[in-house]
Amino acid sequence: MLQRILGCLLLTTLSICCMGQSKSREFYELRIYSYTDSSQERVLDGYLEKALIPALARRKVIHVGAFKAISNDTGKVKTLYVLIPYSSFAQSADITRALAKDAAYQSAGSGYLDAGFATPPYTRMQSIFLEAFPMAPVALVSRLKSPLADRVYEL
Repeated sequence: MLQRILGCLLLTTLSICCMGQSKSREFYELRIYSYTDSSQERVLDGYLEKALIPALARRKVIHVGAFKAISNDTGKVKTLYVLIPYSSFAQSADITRALAKDAAYQSAGSGYLDAGFATPPYTRMQSIFLEAFPMAPVALVSRLKSPLADRVYEL
């Protein structure tokens, strides 16, 4: 009997919490770039800063996160993470098609996009698609006021 009461209470609580959740869930693309030297890092940084993130902003994709290890990382292979939020799964494909036609993006990202086989901008790139949790349908931007370069995040 106690289990039934607790079960009903849990279901009631969950349904009350979910009633206020009218927003649709976001989708995320997590890109993981692996690189080994400073020239690859410069190409990736330039691509993100001057081409990809501004092109996404022009298409109303904001709050893109780019994260990499602190400078004292001694590993041979370095990793850079890029988290891109989308309002729908289809928006990802739409943006990919739009970027292929975007002259400003193509020009600003030419060092990355036109890199030759002998000088690749990374050694490995993974792309992982995720859907937000039902109880947390959209990501919240950090309210910290410290400089972005001083922040440390752990995985």
